[in-house]
Amino acid sequence: MQSDYTVTPLVPDQIAQAYALIQAVESSVSLKQWRDFVDSVTCPAKKAAPNRGIMTLRNGEGYIFGLFTYFIRPDLHHGRVLVVDNFLAMTLLDRRGLAETLLSSMTRIGEEHGCHAINMDIAQKHTWITDYLTDTGHEVEKLRFCKILSL
Repeated sequence: MQSDYTVTPLVPDQIAQAYALIQAVESSVSLKQWRDFVDSVTCPAKKAAPNRGIMTLRNGEGYIFGLFTYFIRPDLHHGRVLVVDNFLAMTLLDRRGLAETLLSSMTRIGEEHGCHAINMDIAQKHTWITDYLTDTGHEVEKLRFCKILSL
């Protein structure tokens, strides 16, 4: 089913449609928070941010079923790495197909940017993707802890 999906950068007129996916997974995120986040990642006022972006996974009818954000950074152990966050794939029928397509896109982006590794931050509640990643050769390398700061 991999060929049934395409992965392309999020464009401004898809922000609201992608927000529906965000809401399905993270209901606490407001539309304003989502728009501010998209602006900070895609930097529309500065034309383009070549080392970061938001990618969407769409079916043939144009519906968004997945997305991820990424940026490139140096890493002490791997050199240049593609860091992926906000990985979302929403379907009941073809999770593996969606994941395959998203991971292929990540690999392509990483290779285009001269990266030696892909680091993915996955929310704990998305356990299905951790099983898939392990099955396809990914390893747990680090744990990330978060402390919320009150500003």
